[in-house]
Amino acid sequence: MSILTREGSTTIYLLIPVFIILALASVSFAAQVQQADLGLSLSAQQGGQMVQEVAPNSTYSYVVFLKNNDPINPAQDAVLTIKLPYNAIYVDAVVYPSPPQDYSLRHSGDMLVAAFQRLHPLSLRQVNITMIAPADSPDTLYAIANLRYDGDPIPGNNTATLSTYVPLPGYDQSAAAKSLEDLLHNQSYLLFTFQDLLMRLPRGAEDNYNFTVSFEQLLRSQAHLTDCFQQLLANDSRRGWDSYYSSEDRTYLLNSYEILLRNESELFAGFSAKINDSWVSLDGFTAPGHSMDAQWELLASLEDLLKRQVRLYKGFVYLFHEIDQGTPPQERQALVNFLASLEDLLRRESDLIAGFEDLMSRKFAQSGTNSWEEYSRIQPAIGSGWDIYN
Repeated sequence: MSILTREGSTTIYLLIPVFIILALASVSFAAQVQQADLGLSLSAQQGGQMVQEVAPNSTYSYVVFLKNNDPINPAQDAVLTIKLPYNAIYVDAVVYPSPPQDYSLRHSGDMLVAAFQRLHPLSLRQVNITMIAPADSPDTLYAIANLRYDGDPIPGNNTATLSTYVPLPGYDQSAAAKSLEDLLHNQSYLLFTFQDLLMRLPRGAEDNYNFTVSFEQLLRSQAHLTDCFQQLLANDSRRGWDSYYSSEDRTYLLNSYEILLRNESELFAGFSAKINDSWVSLDGFTAPGHSMDAQWELLASLEDLLKRQVRLYKGFVYLFHEIDQGTPPQERQALVNFLASLEDLLRRESDLIAGFEDLMSRKFAQSGTNSWEEYSRIQPAIGSGWDIYN
């Protein structure tokens, strides 16, 4: 429309860099505003003290601290989301300091949302959430806090997860041992039921082998669990009781341990009887992909189980000896009963070993040899390491 003069052009050319600088400064300032570093912490508290567990049906609080770590820049529109434990009861939530009223709280189900319009530089805000622990225990309560803020240069400190345990009143190491003992007794019953079916159902060589091997694996697992039960009772040297157990608990648990060993002995006897009952049908049978025939395999498994049982008997002797050292006179009769039980257990073990030797003799007769050297040649790892007296 009009022609610019040289002077007018020079003025425009001079203003362009100014506009660019102002625009860049505006962008830089906006970026600085969004670069405040926020952080949070989450804890469970009772009576003003941090706790890791709370009693059933007790009142406790989750305390969340929010901090703007930036000394210059405020944070706009930060949102705190807390996933509360579904199995606890929400009571209320309070923000400190409450003024200024620049926040909102919203609770729905197991979610609590706190939205903050502005967090000033180096300011600290606190959210206290009152809860009631569940009446049923034991239980674990999980809470997750997440602070959402766009542009945070260090987002790694914006999340926290907390687990709080609700213990079962009166539950201690002694109660845990008794609980495991009860589970082992129930499992023994299931194994006896399986053994009963095992003696009646499989008939062919392959079925006999597969079911008998499955039963052997179950027995091996039971022996391992019984060993774990003994470790729970014993001290670090495994040559005496853990100091946690009272005299009454020791007597009760040793009696239960003796019953477990007796049941295990009967199950091992059933395994031996199954091998004997299946002996003819397994003659010459070798499982696909195996280098050893079924009779040798099952004999090796029976020997390994018997050696495991010997180790369990040794643990029983150590625990028995520890009771013997400090038993008051009124409990001496229990020691007499334990000694009689130990004698019976050793007699059963002797019978099992005799049955194992009888099966070995039958195998030697079939193979035309009668030496343990032949057995050791076929299965070097078996036939040694009984370690009865050490």
